[in-house]
Amino acid sequence: MHLLRHLPRTLLLSTVAAALMACPGPPVDEPAPDLRILPVALDLGAVLLGVGATGTVSIVNNGDAAWDPGEAPGLAGADLAAFAITEPCALPLAAGGLCAIGVTFTPTEARPHRVELTIPSDPAVIVPITATVRGVRFTPATLDFGGVQPGDTVSGSISIENVGSDVLDVPLAVEGAGFVLAGGARTVPIGVGASTDVQVTFAPSGVGAMNGRLVADLCADTDCDPGAALIGEGAVPVVALSPASVDFGAVAADSTANATVTVQNSGGAELVVSALELADASGFTTITAAPTLPATVAAGESVTVTLRYAPTQGLAALDGQLTVTSNDPATPSATLAVTGSTPGPGLVSSPTALDFGVLDEGEAAELDLTVRSSGTATAVIDAIALDTGAPFSIVGALPTLPASVAVGDTLTVRVRASAGPNDLVGRADVVRFTLQGAGDRAVPVSFAGGASGCVPTVVEPFVDISNVALGTTESASIWITNGGTTPCVLVSAVQAPDLPFSSEITFNAGGLATIAPGATGALAFSAALASEISVAGSVDVTFQNVAAMRLTAFAAGVVPTLFSEIDGVDLGILPDGCVFGEQAVVLENTDTVDVIIRSITIEPPGSPFVVLDGPSPLPAGLVAGRKDVITVGRVVAPEGSYQAWLVVRGSANVVRVPLAMEVSAPGTAITQRYLAPSAAMLDVLFIVDNSGSMSDDQEELATNFPLFLAQPQFNDGSVDLHLGVTTTDTDAGGEEGRLIGDPFVVTSDTPNMATEFADNARVGTGGSGDEKGLLAMELALSPPNVPGFNDVFYRPEAALAVVIVSDEPDSSPDTVQYYVDFLRGIKGGGLAEGLVDLSAVIDGVYGTGYIEAVAALGGMSLDITTSWGAQLGSLADGLADLPQIFRLGDVPSGGVVNVSVDGAPAVGVQVDAPNKMFALGVRAPVGSLVEAVYNGACSPP
Repeated sequence: MHLLRHLPRTLLLSTVAAALMACPGPPVDEPAPDLRILPVALDLGAVLLGVGATGTVSIVNNGDAAWDPGEAPGLAGADLAAFAITEPCALPLAAGGLCAIGVTFTPTEARPHRVELTIPSDPAVIVPITATVRGVRFTPATLDFGGVQPGDTVSGSISIENVGSDVLDVPLAVEGAGFVLAGGARTVPIGVGASTDVQVTFAPSGVGAMNGRLVADLCADTDCDPGAALIGEGAVPVVALSPASVDFGAVAADSTANATVTVQNSGGAELVVSALELADASGFTTITAAPTLPATVAAGESVTVTLRYAPTQGLAALDGQLTVTSNDPATPSATLAVTGSTPGPGLVSSPTALDFGVLDEGEAAELDLTVRSSGTATAVIDAIALDTGAPFSIVGALPTLPASVAVGDTLTVRVRASAGPNDLVGRADVVRFTLQGAGDRAVPVSFAGGASGCVPTVVEPFVDISNVALGTTESASIWITNGGTTPCVLVSAVQAPDLPFSSEITFNAGGLATIAPGATGALAFSAALASEISVAGSVDVTFQNVAAMRLTAFAAGVVPTLFSEIDGVDLGILPDGCVFGEQAVVLENTDTVDVIIRSITIEPPGSPFVVLDGPSPLPAGLVAGRKDVITVGRVVAPEGSYQAWLVVRGSANVVRVPLAMEVSAPGTAITQRYLAPSAAMLDVLFIVDNSGSMSDDQEELATNFPLFLAQPQFNDGSVDLHLGVTTTDTDAGGEEGRLIGDPFVVTSDTPNMATEFADNARVGTGGSGDEKGLLAMELALSPPNVPGFNDVFYRPEAALAVVIVSDEPDSSPDTVQYYVDFLRGIKGGGLAEGLVDLSAVIDGVYGTGYIEAVAALGGMSLDITTSWGAQLGSLADGLADLPQIFRLGDVPSGGVVNVSVDGAPAVGVQVDAPNKMFALGVRAPVGSLVEAVYNGACSPP
């Protein structure tokens, strides 16, 4: 039964009425925005790299109320950096209104990109925006040619890379006066991901800044093509010398004064300094430091030249001039006056050197030599004589001696030169004027030897093609120089008929076809050996109108295990009775197993060479990867030329090192020969004690190292530095000679050199207390570190300096002499002894071993118990000139050493007689032959 049936009627009606009153009528609409987004996804397509493209997303409000979301539409996504809203939607957006959101895409990377545009609403609307990339990338984006002289042309390269997904034909052209695209405007095809390089030249016709563009015509619109900016300046170099003149003032005799001249480029283009000439009739001024020429000086930069005034006698007025030759079009030769004076008596000669030119055998000539009293007091001459005499002589009557020459007055003597049969290479001597109480005035005299016809000469009539690794071919040449006045024309070069000639040796005489006077030709030998044997071949060479000469090549096939680090030993020309010549030969075992050295001999027996020191007793083992030193010297021998072999017989192979020397008549000059090193490379190895007491000294080195780097040669580009650091800890787990730091090699190209080195020099104090500095030196420069980890530091062609810093004695296992010979031998021994240096910062009480080694190699010792860091500049001063220092075997008499480079007189030679060394004023070419001729204790004049 339904319940309603039992309710009172009145109650039912009232309830229905109430229900009717509560029921709502038809709905009433509220005003609201209604958004329509076009497009729902935006694809910008393939866009040019670096150019960009813009797309639009439109919002239409179809509602009857304004749209005001409270926040603007925005972009989001991983590639947001490449997109930007460049035209925002103005809010609120009225009913029926329209707004356009501009989105710009500017790609910097060649890949697809995506972001999302979020439009706030309920719910939010997401519009994905995508783009791909096409076109090219230019590297560099700007090519700066710098300052270029009008009339000159400079080239630069720009790489063009296709960064899209299709092969492109890229139309290229150059805009801007003065800029030219090599090959002209053209279309270049570039594959996907590929690149091509093009050359652009800049040749300004005038002065001033110039701009242009290299353009790829890939865009139809104006100014939207990708390209690279081109900038340059038409400019000229301008040389400026500072100070305007140099005045040394009054400098006492036997004293020195230095002055620095700055050569600055105050123009806008590169200044090229091609020559530096110092004119001084007195001969007292020299250039002691200068950039390697030709030197390029950038706009606004400068280089320095150091002048030294070192008078040995009185000079009333120094009247010199420094001339700087450059490409400055306005002042190609800039000059400044160099003045000074020296109180006391003095002489200057005219000419400054007496050169008789070329004299043939039997020819004689006479020249006048005039000296002027140039000082501030009367010059009293006690003696006038030649140092050596024949073939020079003073002819005519000499004034009564002692002779007084008033200030400004002159005295003339006549000198005669007569060329004899032994003077084909020329002769030199000195006319010496001895001043009373004022030293000597030495005037060089010389002549060059002449000869008629073809005069073929050789330094050595044999060549050793050493250590020919089995299965390979090695070559070497014998050089023949024509010392005559007419060409040497080759008639024949044939195998010697009376000697066996190995089939494994071949020769080529093409370099001897015609040798001009003064020129050199080569007979080239090659050897290709298949077994460990020694072979030889001799060739008889005949030139027109000249007797045949026999030239021989030797070769030995080896399994490359035991090697000599030098090609030969040349002790030079030494007078009879002079026996100081010696040289170190370094042997290296390159194998992974030990070898046995069975014998060390000189062949043939009876030759005047002797082994002074070496592995002992024999047989002796040479550990795998290690080196050992053999010192070769000489004994007294009659006059003549001598050649022999140092023969080392090992368990794996035989090493043959050629030996040579010449013994001259008693009393003749000493001649020593050197091979010139690289003129611009210096490796400096610091061995720093890392035991517990060294913290303060490591800091001393690190803090003061800018003083070491302050040398002009280290800053003007004339010396290329390598700096390495290891420790005295050679125990297992220590450095054992391995370089440390980051970077472990600091070079001239390293930014913040002093800071980087300082970090490396702070090696810590946790190392072994059993310091072995000399052993660490050997390990750092031997296998497995060289060749190996330290190869980046060590350059065979560079000069080498070692600096040991330790407050304790050296505990290295071998003798001090062993390590001295090792260091000498690593750079070629006596032939290049000037290429190595050992210095030390030590305690003089404990460091006796270090002191002995430093003294043997001519280095510097600093006292570690003082504030020694302030002296790092002095230590560096000695090392900066190391590539041009050469050591003598004897003290030169009178401090006079005649030096030649490849036969030509050397310029600006400085002699340090007490320390038995000399330095070249102009560095010799790499590999050139430097000869020093002088008289010493064993060759008195």
